[in-house]
Amino acid sequence: MISECAQAQESVTVTTATLMNVLVDFARTGRIGPLHCGMPLPEAEDLLGPGRPHPAHIMKGPGIDGYPYSWNGLRLVVTHRAVSGIWISLWPGSTDKIPPLVLPDSES
Repeated sequence: MISECAQAQESVTVTTATLMNVLVDFARTGRIGPLHCGMPLPEAEDLLGPGRPHPAHIMKGPGIDGYPYSWNGLRLVVTHRAVSGIWISLWPGSTDKIPPLVLPDSES
């Protein structure tokens, strides 16, 4: 699932209902859990812990735009140090580490 506009320490099982709820909530509110497009990257990192930057950030510096910071199955695309896209790279039945605050109704 891709939506444009404390680190995970546990695995969760994702169900179709969970993904659909997240998608419907995003369409209704513009948020996935506490995350939303336009929020400053430092605010997102306060919630999620430090993300793993894309290699472009490492090579060209943190000011480069359009590349994601990753938290396993979650990626935040960053433009001008603000979240410009939210990607969840999961599918029903997959088990991956993802912040519970993003998918609160998933099975631990």
